[in-house]
Amino acid sequence: MRTMNEPSVHDELRPFRRAHAPLVAGWVRDDDELFWLAPQTMPPLTPQKVIDWTARRGRPMLLCTSDRTEPVGYAELNDLPSRADELWIGHFIIAPERRGAGLGGRMLRLLLDHAFGPLTARRVALIVFPENVLAIRCYESGGLATAGRQERNFSPRPGTHRMLEMAIDQAGYRALMARTRPPVGNR
Repeated sequence: MRTMNEPSVHDELRPFRRAHAPLVAGWVRDDDELFWLAPQTMPPLTPQKVIDWTARRGRPMLLCTSDRTEPVGYAELNDLPSRADELWIGHFIIAPERRGAGLGGRMLRLLLDHAFGPLTARRVALIVFPENVLAIRCYESGGLATAGRQERNFSPRPGTHRMLEMAIDQAGYRALMARTRPPVGNR
């Protein structure tokens, strides 16, 4: 039996294509949500700004499910220039009408499977605003733990903002897999 965060066999990550930028931009409902998603991005979010996110570094991906023809999630696995074996999850968002159904956890699991599998990452991290309780709950259920705190300044909203760094390393990922996937041969 599959846990809530374990992807269905029909869930998959696909590479982001520029044609999906209007869809992803449309998932952000207001300026506050944009700030939590992309604190460096000035409102309003446009398709071009989504494309600009993908031009930096990393691997922009879309979550696709068998019950929808359009993607239902977007995130990036970004390289950290200072640490070749670490990846950073950026711009993690689920389509508003699909939130609360476990898709965030399923997308996180697919991202981690890809990061620790083919990409051979040693560690995967992200930052989140401490007030974003639902996102933190999603990340914790996916095996990430608080790894530090940061104070950052962002031009769209002057002032100092507190952030949590959340992370999981290879050992934590292997332990998560051992707890959530039954051994081969068991039914």
